[in-house]
Amino acid sequence: MKFRFKKYSFLFLFIQLLCISISIGENMKPNFNDGTATLELTSTVSNANPLTGEIFSIFLQYRCSSTTNDCEGVFITDPLPAELEYVDVAGSVHTVNEVYDAGTRTVTFTFADPLAAGSVGEVQIFVKFPNGSTPNGTVANNTATISAINASDAMASISCTAIATEKMEFEKRYSAGGASGGLLAYYFQIVNGIIGEDRIIVDTIGTLNINGFIIRDTLPVGVTFVECAQYPTSYDAATRIVTIDGSAKVLYPGDGTWP
Repeated sequence: MKFRFKKYSFLFLFIQLLCISISIGENMKPNFNDGTATLELTSTVSNANPLTGEIFSIFLQYRCSSTTNDCEGVFITDPLPAELEYVDVAGSVHTVNEVYDAGTRTVTFTFADPLAAGSVGEVQIFVKFPNGSTPNGTVANNTATISAINASDAMASISCTAIATEKMEFEKRYSAGGASGGLLAYYFQIVNGIIGEDRIIVDTIGTLNINGFIIRDTLPVGVTFVECAQYPTSYDAATRIVTIDGSAKVLYPGDGTWP
C-alpha cells in the first residue's frame, strides 16, 4: 500500500508540474494581435518655388501599414506656418470631415472609423504666399501629424520658398497746354504691375508692394514751376528740380497713381 501511494503521489505531482509548465508557456507566447497598429505619413508639394500669389498644393500621403489591425480614431492635423495663406482643402475617400480653424491656422482631416489595415490615400491643402507683402526668398516650413488611438503619431514636413520681384512701370506723359506764355500740364504714371489693353492695370503674381516713391524732375531753362496738386511737392529754383514726395503711398499689386 505504501508503494502504491507513493506511485500515485508521484503521478499527481507530475501532472501538477505539467499544468504549471503549460500555463507558463501560454503566458510567454508573443501576442501577435494586441490591437496595436502602425501609421505612416509623407508630404510633398506641387511647387517648391512658387510665385507670391500663386496657389499651390501640399499633398499628405497616409497609410495604415498594419496587416491585421485597423487604425482607430485617425485624424491629421496641419498647423500652417504664418508665411502661408490658406485657400482650400480636399479630403479623400477615407475622410469624413475637413476643416480649417482660422484662429489656430490649423487644418484637420477626420477619418471614418476605423481606417482599415492596409489603407492608403492622399489629402490636399491649397495655399499661397500673400502677393505684394511677401519678400522674395521667404521660406515656409510646414509639418503635419497623423494620429490614432492605437498607433504612435507619424509626422511629415515640407519646405517652400517664395519668389517675388518689383514690377514698377513709370512714365511721364503730356496732358494739355504748352503755348508760349501759357500753362503746360503733364503728369507721371506709376503702376505696380503690367499695363494691359486700354491701359488697364493688370495685377500679376510674383509682385512686391511699392512702399513709397520720390520723383525728382528737372525743369528746362525758361520754364517756371506752378504746382503739383496731388502729393507734397517742393521746388528748388537754383537747380530747377521739382521733388514730389510719395513716400507715404503704398502701391499694392495692380495699383497705380498719377501725380
